[in-house]
Amino acid sequence: MVCNAIAQSEDKSRFSLELGGGLPIGDASHKYYFAINTGLKANILIADNLFLTGAAGYTYLHGKNHTLTTSKGITYTTAFDVAAIPVKGGLRYYFDESFFFEGQAGVAIFTEGGKSTAFIYSPSLGYTFTGGFELNLRYESWSKVKYATNPLKKDDTIGQVALGLGFGF
Repeated sequence: MVCNAIAQSEDKSRFSLELGGGLPIGDASHKYYFAINTGLKANILIADNLFLTGAAGYTYLHGKNHTLTTSKGITYTTAFDVAAIPVKGGLRYYFDESFFFEGQAGVAIFTEGGKSTAFIYSPSLGYTFTGGFELNLRYESWSKVKYATNPLKKDDTIGQVALGLGFGF
């Protein structure tokens, strides 16, 4: 029985690469034009139709131009791009052979736009095609974002609706 479970687990566990794009929503829509998301994910079978997931990737948010005035009265226009490495874990449940719901949480480690971190939560719905391709629609929120270099706001939430295309292997 144990050998059967291990063999089944090895058959059902896999990695996937994903590339996607997102539209900032809420307050983030006033600061960013779009998001580009990439990632590597592991899915490990833990029960019938239920997988433990772990993911790491890279997200880039292209900032909109803002006009700012310094304390000396100098006015300038600038954009604040944000880049981060999101690291998340969670669960994926398949309703049938193809449709799934996934919930993940973790942390975004900023590489551009301020050296800090933010808490992430991300529910998604998706479909796994024959041959290993996946398509998912996700809402993602980064809460309590603190930018060291962004004078627009020191405590913020970044939200996006993202579409991702992945390939499992």
